Amino acid sequence: MQIRRAAAISALFGGICSCHIAKAQSANDIINIFGGMVQAAIGQAIQAEWKKLPLDEVSCIDRNLRDRGSSLGALIQQNIGPGDVRLGDIRSGCRRANVQQQPVLPGPLPAPDLREPGPARVREKVVTTGYSVDNLVLGEKISQESAVYKEYQCGPSQQFTELTRCQRRVPEKIQRGSFVSTYSLLHSGDGTLSYVNRFLEPAWFAANEASEDIARIARKYGAQPTLIPMPQKASPLQGMIATWGTVKLELVSADDAAQLALGLSVRLGSMVDFLGNFRRSAHQGLPVYRVVGGMGFVWAANWDQNGRGTLRFFAIDADVLSAKAAPSPSSSPVISSSEASSPPPQLPNPTLSGVTEPDKSDDSLNGGRR
Repeated sequence: MQIRRAAAISALFGGICSCHIAKAQSANDIINIFGGMVQAAIGQAIQAEWKKLPLDEVSCIDRNLRDRGSSLGALIQQNIGPGDVRLGDIRSGCRRANVQQQPVLPGPLPAPDLREPGPARVREKVVTTGYSVDNLVLGEKISQESAVYKEYQCGPSQQFTELTRCQRRVPEKIQRGSFVSTYSLLHSGDGTLSYVNRFLEPAWFAANEASEDIARIARKYGAQPTLIPMPQKASPLQGMIATWGTVKLELVSADDAAQLALGLSVRLGSMVDFLGNFRRSAHQGLPVYRVVGGMGFVWAANWDQNGRGTLRFFAIDADVLSAKAAPSPSSSPVISSSEASSPPPQLPNPTLSGVTEPDKSDDSLNGGRR
């Protein structure tokens, strides 16, 4: 059995893959995809290490890496083997998921829970949607004793009563360059997540990566998105917003847009735009939307002629945030902005190359300067 599995994986890694990433449907497909990415310079020892892993674990590792803005192919190109200490949390989570795996039903599978359970922690059963960012699932409870939670800086939200806002900034680097991922979340007193967000700046898009990324998310959630293309104005930028679930986007009023253009804070709950910068969007006459409705997932990105732009994606329970929204104060200058907020048109050509799901803070939810 071991010889047969090794032979199969060896054949997958050794061949030149011509398949498209968006068509990968199984662990075998994932191995085929990255087989083509393995360059001649990569040592046989690294390949041999990955070949020893079960295909289910390889598939799980790749899914988790993509949720974090990387991929298995990128690791192989950098001569990173499965024994690298940086993969410890992901691998342990995948092994737990495989051990506890139940019979697979048709449709997308939820990402494994990588959060540490903590001593004698009993997880309560809660209704979840599967909408997630960085393995934090909307509607689930996050333990304030977990290692993941302790990476965030948390405090009472100024925009949403009875909710706690948490945020962390992570400098990262890939082959295309350095970028910063800003993660933010909102949770209730018992840890139930109502908002999980990630913002990447800059993000790089090439060829069809944006389309591929949207298609991947559609497969994950088993539903086609509602797409809103960025209006083409004088700016050379292109962009797209995609939504899933019961969330809806409503244009902010002309008065609120004028306030945003002046850099003033408006309390409208969660908001989203194409540029990742509410003030700049309003100043350029580009749409800024309120996020309303129920639970869902939102993906928003832009890119210039060189494929460079920003990316934001978040899971949100808009009903909860609307109910918890604090009263609007008098207009005042915004100090920060790191916590937020027909037939589908044909997608433009760009794609996401290397980084994928952004975050903003209370002000990003409510119209801060970014």
